[in-house]
Amino acid sequence: MAALPATLLDDFRSIGHWQAIAPGAARLSLHEAQGPRGAALCLDYDLAGGGFVIARRALAVNLPEDYAFTLATRGAGCQHVVEFKLVDTTLANVWRERDEHFAMHADWTPWRIAARDIEYAWGARRSRRLAHCDALEVAVVGSGAGRLWLADLELQDLTYRGTPRVSASSALAEHAPDQILHGTGWRSARGGAQWLALEFDAERSFSAARIAWDPAFAPIGFALDVADVRGRWRQVHESQTAPGALSSVLLPGMRAYGLRLRMAADVAGCAVRKIKIEPWDFARTQQDGVTSLALQAPAGHYPKPLCERQSYWTVTAAPQGSGIALLNTEGLLEVDGGDFAIEPFVTVGDRFHSWADVTREARLLDDSLPLPQVCWRGTDFELEIAPCAIEAGDTTALHVSYRLRNLSARSLDFTLYLALRPYLVTPPWQIWQGRGGLAPLHRIEGDLHQAVVERRCVMLPVPADAFGAQSFSAGDLIEELRGGRLPFAHNVDDHEALASAAWKFTRHLAAGTSNVVHCVVLAPGAARVDLASLDLASARQRAATAWRERLGELRIDLPVAANDVWLTLRTAAAHILVNRDGPRLQPGPRRYTRVYLRDAIGMGTALARVGQVQPLRDVLDWYRVHQRSDGELPDCVDDQGAEWLPEFDAYGQFMHGVAEAQRLAPESAFLTRLWPHVALAVAKFEALRAQRTTDEYRAKALSARYGLLPESMSHEGYMAQPVHAYWDDFWALRGLRDAAWLATQLDQHTEAKRLTALAAEFAIDLHASLEQTMADHGIDFLPGSVELGDFDATAIAIALTVADEGADLPQPALHATFDRYLAIRDARAASSDWSNYSAYEVRIVGALLRLGRRADALRVLRGLLDDCRPPAWRQWPEQSWRDYEAPAFLGDLPHSWIGAEYIHAVLGLFAHERRADESLVLAAGIDAAWLNGDAGIAVRELPTHYGMLSYRLRRLDARSLEMHIDAGLALPPGGLQLAPPLPGALRAVRLNGVTHHAFDAAQCCCRTLPAHVIFSC
Repeated sequence: MAALPATLLDDFRSIGHWQAIAPGAARLSLHEAQGPRGAALCLDYDLAGGGFVIARRALAVNLPEDYAFTLATRGAGCQHVVEFKLVDTTLANVWRERDEHFAMHADWTPWRIAARDIEYAWGARRSRRLAHCDALEVAVVGSGAGRLWLADLELQDLTYRGTPRVSASSALAEHAPDQILHGTGWRSARGGAQWLALEFDAERSFSAARIAWDPAFAPIGFALDVADVRGRWRQVHESQTAPGALSSVLLPGMRAYGLRLRMAADVAGCAVRKIKIEPWDFARTQQDGVTSLALQAPAGHYPKPLCERQSYWTVTAAPQGSGIALLNTEGLLEVDGGDFAIEPFVTVGDRFHSWADVTREARLLDDSLPLPQVCWRGTDFELEIAPCAIEAGDTTALHVSYRLRNLSARSLDFTLYLALRPYLVTPPWQIWQGRGGLAPLHRIEGDLHQAVVERRCVMLPVPADAFGAQSFSAGDLIEELRGGRLPFAHNVDDHEALASAAWKFTRHLAAGTSNVVHCVVLAPGAARVDLASLDLASARQRAATAWRERLGELRIDLPVAANDVWLTLRTAAAHILVNRDGPRLQPGPRRYTRVYLRDAIGMGTALARVGQVQPLRDVLDWYRVHQRSDGELPDCVDDQGAEWLPEFDAYGQFMHGVAEAQRLAPESAFLTRLWPHVALAVAKFEALRAQRTTDEYRAKALSARYGLLPESMSHEGYMAQPVHAYWDDFWALRGLRDAAWLATQLDQHTEAKRLTALAAEFAIDLHASLEQTMADHGIDFLPGSVELGDFDATAIAIALTVADEGADLPQPALHATFDRYLAIRDARAASSDWSNYSAYEVRIVGALLRLGRRADALRVLRGLLDDCRPPAWRQWPEQSWRDYEAPAFLGDLPHSWIGAEYIHAVLGLFAHERRADESLVLAAGIDAAWLNGDAGIAVRELPTHYGMLSYRLRRLDARSLEMHIDAGLALPPGGLQLAPPLPGALRAVRLNGVTHHAFDAAQCCCRTLPAHVIFSC
């Protein structure tokens, strides 16, 4: 088969088609040049200290099934990463081939980019195959300067269009071998070895073979061979179990001159109706191959994520974390990280039901505990899927109950299938460290009582009615279940590591009655347990009791209409505890199983604010051992060790974490143990800052950088080009003040005085830098960084919520920052012209509150609460997409750092400390609507820097509010600043029976406890 001639896409005679893109400090200019056969394009670039540049050309190209782009290139300069990118603007998707070590040859050198080398990079809606692109890009990434020349851009169509030659070991009349291509299919003669071969007239790229069998003449096993250019065959697949109607064998990246199907000797002969050879991108990888099959299968045969639709999940585990199971909104249960899943199916009479055939509802026990449930509802039945962690012997196990209820008015026969499947709740687009989409499942060995799946045992207290297991290439297991059948085998070894199995439970249920099927999943290698001793019927209630006790004494009573504010806070605290691993506070259950210091401090201090200080102490004790002798702190630590990116927010965060633990629950041994590490962090901060206090930075050109911390990558948006990020500096400012306070607790008054002066000096430099950067960029808002002058309200929010620096910042710019955020938020709410946002925005609630903008703070909070995903599970992913089902990266779910920010934001509504006057502000974020009715609101045992706070607030009448503040709180130096939502201008305050018409300069400052206060307007 002759190859088609290449198509010239650009001869570079007109470089005006190309656009230069150079963000930040990077520079790129495009010039005409001479190529090997004509014109060329020269990219003349300077990436400065680190960044990227892009040469972009709008060019609509329809891509064939198989193809390759070719370019002539040459280069000058140091070695860089070079990317060739294809952009699909319709889906906002980017595909790329990334050469990490692009060779900068002085002579013209061909660059060939094969279709198989171009991989999906990012976008709004992930797709596995790119059939059309709207633009081409060539990007250079790294640091330093250089030149790259491009010439002769061509596209070669490599699609195989030949007709294979088909032969066989034997054939019956009218069932010749070539009938598998068109017609009735092939059938062999009786007896002897059976084979069927397809030979190609050129090397062919393919990725799967799909064999449609005649079930009456299917073999007991089969193998596949491929041929090389010399006609030599080698085996690439073997299955030792009888296939179903359709076998799908995945062969990612296969290139061959022939394909041969061999079957075990069978006296009755074999019959193949059709063999379909799938193109190379049907199964770029095994994961892609399974997805391709899922998209072609009936709805519900595969988990929703494998059908390229987003699925949301949540966690369940014991309060101490570890062994975290995931349950998604379809009822798929992933038993632990990277392990298999259990999936239910129900037949009522002759009607088969999967997740796609029922309505589904997500729930939490107590509407807040991390004990999730998914309820299926069909016409005649309800299925409740409810997992929880239990104690099984000397280990923690996973228990899951499946309660099947007859909703009809008559007796019915039900069949419940529990399938053990090689799939994960974690979607393919969330893959991290090899986990996501598929779960390697080589071996299953089972019977009616239990199944050993790899190294885990799944046990049944009541035996099933049937059990069967099969390899992946044997066919679609769910198609067999739909037909009421199970595989014959009880044991299976699958070299594709995609084995599956299922139990069958038949139940006859009278109208309105139910039946529960329990199963217990043991930890890998754990000893079998006596299930009768576990009292599985009450396991979930015992788990609920343990969680209620673990979540402590803090309680906030709100009216029913606002109770989700408190319940979501309770869930967020529980999720932090679930996601941890021993002392490690981790922001997610699967992808983010690392201890990022910023996340850990946010989560630890959030737990401390709800009365759980020990996890904060534990993570600080665990993290401190990774600090270097010069005080340097890693940005994160995981099982592979410490990561040392330049993220200079770490120093302030570490100091702040130690101080918060000590303020909220003083412990002298802890402070003595941690103080040397705080001192080292201060020393490292001073060394870093000294790099920006030289005479060089006093010059006008660099003055905005003077006295700050150096460039960092503390913000994800600054990874390509580190910048001077104000996020780092606000954290450092808070950390220095906290370090000074810690020094006073150790009676190191000289050091405390020095650190206080250092913080004051640093604040002056920081404020001057902000003013200079605003002037340099001509902006009226507070910028996120010096170099970019970028808008980032979520970063600036910590200037108020963490650094408590709002009173000293330029007020017009401060308000303009959050006015701009609110305008963007409102435009997003009113339009569909956006793709995603991050619920990190919740920290803006606290910033608005501290600016006295109660109504705006509550509006933002309500919008975020309404966008929990799903609402019943009271959680957020890192990225929330407008398209709820877009198969797009979520980060992790639940994302506990966002949950922690929510805790801080909500507690601030009821009480928060204020640095400027050393006061405690009460009720500044309470919604007036919460006071409608007799009960009002109540805060019980809220930890603060001054002890436990309890108060009640209610409406007496249209013009009066009543507040009672309990004793037991140490009065702050600045008193209690009372800021309830008054319906009008304050006229009088009655405190403990005494009326004041000018209550402490009308600032509502209370300096006595207990306090009974009546506000009149």
